[in-house]
Amino acid sequence: MTFKKVLFLVILSVLCISVSAQFASFRSLSTAGLIDDDIEAMLAVTEMTYVEGFNIFTNLSNFNNQSEEVFNVSSHNYLVGFKASAAKMLHFGILSASNGNTSTASADSVKSVYIDNNNDEDYDAFNTSASSEGITRATNSSNNYFVFNFGKPEGIKFGISYFNMGEETLIDTFSNVDERDSNMISGDLVRISNIWRSSSSDNLGNNNYISLNGAFSA
Repeated sequence: MTFKKVLFLVILSVLCISVSAQFASFRSLSTAGLIDDDIEAMLAVTEMTYVEGFNIFTNLSNFNNQSEEVFNVSSHNYLVGFKASAAKMLHFGILSASNGNTSTASADSVKSVYIDNNNDEDYDAFNTSASSEGITRATNSSNNYFVFNFGKPEGIKFGISYFNMGEETLIDTFSNVDERDSNMISGDLVRISNIWRSSSSDNLGNNNYISLNGAFSA
């Protein structure tokens, strides 16, 4: 086996693992990958010929009652897809999954410092500093898989798949510092200072993969 063939098989294996990590059936997840379902057949492309009829896939089918959460405040995910056949020879399928996570962290602090300006062992001024800072991170990702296959369960069959992975991360940060200097004798405010800082960043990522597959089943 030549080096080019070995390299091609390695790249194809990595692609299959990457796609499988994004889409998985409830049966596969609940059995630690020991038993595959129709979704895994679609990911294998040529195995899609064994999935009969028209099928709709959604992660909502894995819920048993209305009390189970589909979405919550911190994260949400959703999978939807379908597989269709025509003349028992043409097979087409789509899987689409989205996921979002938002996290927020903040901290507040207050510090007071008493000052003796004339060294008479009596405080005559004090400084109060109040600060707050926080960060919000929101990540949204989408994975879309398109597959087309030609053939029957037995015999020669071949297909092509296209996989797109996209992700966007938004990060917002802020900090606020409020300082006050006061004269303890007169009770007057000597100095007031406020410093506010904020920043935002947006990171985008997108990857596309195309895979050609062929197989023969007796």
